[in-house]
Amino acid sequence: MILGALAAMAQTKVKRPLAHSSIGHVGYIRTGFSCGTIEGIQSLLIGLFLYASMTIDAFAIVIALRQTRVKYIADLGALAKTNPISAITFSITMFSYAGIPPLAGF
Repeated sequence: MILGALAAMAQTKVKRPLAHSSIGHVGYIRTGFSCGTIEGIQSLLIGLFLYASMTIDAFAIVIALRQTRVKYIADLGALAKTNPISAITFSITMFSYAGIPPLAGF
């Protein structure tokens, strides 16, 4: 889990941190499985559903941003001016990935 987070911080392209974050999220989801209880399996399924929905949203926005030639993380700085709806949606998704309350990733 720590390795996935550290590898994601060193990336400069937009897609790669999303891919590296899956390593960490799989570790967190796997913790629910290792409990061996019904509650652990329930939390695993909820975590899997939330992670899948956040990932689909994030990659859909990244694919939509390919039309505007956004390839690197530094290119996201002008996104609020060029496409404010995508900027807000991408920000909310990334805050959810980070586990900021009251979003789904918390």
